[in-house]
Amino acid sequence: RLASEHKPIQHIIGETSFFDFTVQTDSRALIPRHDSECVVELALDQIPEDQNVFVADLGTGTGVLLLAILKARRKARGVGVEHSAQAIELAEMNRKYVLAKPDRMSVFHGSWSDWTGWEQCDVILSNPPYIRSDVIPTLSPEVKDFEPLDALDGGADGLTAYRDIIGLGAKHMKAGAHLVFEIGYDQKKAVSELLSDAGFKDLKHAQDLGGNDRAISAIKT
Repeated sequence: RLASEHKPIQHIIGETSFFDFTVQTDSRALIPRHDSECVVELALDQIPEDQNVFVADLGTGTGVLLLAILKARRKARGVGVEHSAQAIELAEMNRKYVLAKPDRMSVFHGSWSDWTGWEQCDVILSNPPYIRSDVIPTLSPEVKDFEPLDALDGGADGLTAYRDIIGLGAKHMKAGAHLVFEIGYDQKKAVSELLSDAGFKDLKHAQDLGGNDRAISAIKT
């Protein structure tokens, strides 16, 4: 069968829904999935509605996680950090497409190790690449042939990005700030241990629509 027969419907129509809004999506970034909504919900639990908070989304892709936060918390501002120039274009489009006041969100083009805004943030969230490298070839054609590989491949054990972000967060985040991750269904224990070993406290977990472990939050001490 032709690869085009497996093209995701979201790429064909050019958009997808998330919570109560729509974002534009294509092959430049990972397609937003409703399972990720629990990540946003866990982050929102840490953000009072009446506070001026600053939020960062590392590996923002389409920008959907940060956009959901900013729509739900009208006093919040944030930045999407993204190394892919193609994904940056998409995040910029969605920033203007979704937000009534697009200047509440900025986009930083570069890696999270190059980004210097860690200490400003009250909440940092990320849906990093977390699939083991040896699993990538077994994924459905809709995923492995159309989603950006660097948004999927988490290294030999799927934890490379978590180690990187947690290490940087432990060094640079301010005390009391929250770190929120999307995780693979079987990564709760491993990511929890990485956070605890780095000195993060008050770990909380959330499940996705299918009942799988899908999100973790922790506080920088």
